[in-house]
Amino acid sequence: AEKPIAGVLFIHGLGEHIERFNDMFNEFRSNDISVLGFDLRGHGRSDSKDGSKMYGHLAQPSKSIRDSIQSDVWFLMDLLCKHVVDVPYFLMGHSLGGEIASYYVLDSPEFNHHTELIAPNIEPGVPVPIFKKIFGSLTSRDEASVERYRQDPLIHPYVTLMSVAKFGLDGGQELITLAKSFKAKSLLVTHGTDDKITSPSASKMFYDGCSEIEDKEYKSFPGYYHELHFDLGKEEVIAFYINWIKKHASING
Repeated sequence: AEKPIAGVLFIHGLGEHIERFNDMFNEFRSNDISVLGFDLRGHGRSDSKDGSKMYGHLAQPSKSIRDSIQSDVWFLMDLLCKHVVDVPYFLMGHSLGGEIASYYVLDSPEFNHHTELIAPNIEPGVPVPIFKKIFGSLTSRDEASVERYRQDPLIHPYVTLMSVAKFGLDGGQELITLAKSFKAKSLLVTHGTDDKITSPSASKMFYDGCSEIEDKEYKSFPGYYHELHFDLGKEEVIAFYINWIKKHASING
């Protein structure tokens, strides 16, 4: 955006990559919202130091992985603030990205920005490992979107329970318990009611537990699956995201 009204750092979900969101990001930019996104380690076009690709595999210990991911988010949040100046900032995350964003806020006492969690992985809705074909069919009711998911060479089926555990970010009761310490300028949590990949009820429990935040909103999308922004009716969802950002950029940036 040439004259942005807000800056967004976006964190994608497990097994996918940031380029999937380009159409949504273009909608953001057309509404004067600047967006910065990146591929998580072991995802998309990210490489290891030796140039090999170890999709879905994280060899480091859990604590090291969590620290590394949080360091990535900190670096990129700082980069966003330096390049998109004098605007309010928003940290957005989908699925695993929502979980990572939640831990980042909890681990950053100085955090004073807005937060939006989309179908966050507070608690999984289906067991792992999750294979590409099955996982794809649960992401959206839009058959074209599901087929694009299945054919995308940068989406991999190599996510296992071990690789998830090594993130050190297993959500569940820990995040719900920690919710009372969650502090941000504002909070939006969105979830599709028919999401089978992450739990809508766990998201609501986390939201309810965020007692330190006065400006917060929980938005359910009836009938929607896990990837609300790629589901049937995605236009309504993306418009909701944009309007929420614009509202908060204007009233309490």
